[in-house]
Amino acid sequence: MSYVMETDEGDAVQVATNRGWRDFREWVETLESGANPDLAALTAEGHCDHLQGLAKQLCAALKTSPPQVEGVDVVANGILEFLGKHAGARTLTIE
Repeated sequence: MSYVMETDEGDAVQVATNRGWRDFREWVETLESGANPDLAALTAEGHCDHLQGLAKQLCAALKTSPPQVEGVDVVANGILEFLGKHAGARTLTIE
C-alpha cells in the first residue's frame, strides 16, 4: 500500500510507501510543532490548507534538522516538488 497526495486541483501522485510515510511522520514528530504547525497538521490530519507555510516549514526543517532515516528526504522533497508544480492549489491531502 502507498500514500497519495492530491491537491484541490485534482492532480494526484504517490508520495510514499507505508514505511516511507511512517518514517516521514516520525521525523516530523521530532520537530518543534509550534514552529511547524502546517507540517504537523499534514502528518497528523493528512490535510493542509496553508501550502506556502507548509513549503517554508518543510524547507527550514530539512536544513535545520536533516532526517537521519534513509528515504525521509525523498518524501519531503517529493512534497516540495509537487507543491512547486501546483502553486495555485489551496489544499493538499495525503491518503
